[in-house]
Amino acid sequence: MEPLRPQPERSWSEHIRALVIATGALRIAGSVLATLVVLVGGWWLLKAPPTPVEDRLPMAAAAAPTTSTVGARPEASPGST
Repeated sequence: MEPLRPQPERSWSEHIRALVIATGALRIAGSVLATLVVLVGGWWLLKAPPTPVEDRLPMAAAAAPTTSTVGARPEASPGST
């Protein structure tokens, strides 16, 4: 009587073939498609938004400081009494 030996290791192609037979090609394709949809949706939700249009407009130079005379009392001019 010959001693029992373990089966030789299967190749990757045999593992994949057994997986397809056990689960079905359509279910595997659907799972891959669903995974891609989730990944693309997550990327779309987490991507940085485009820069606003206002950031691309040229900026005006700073205005010179002005003094306001609203509500100010007129000062007496020299020589007036």
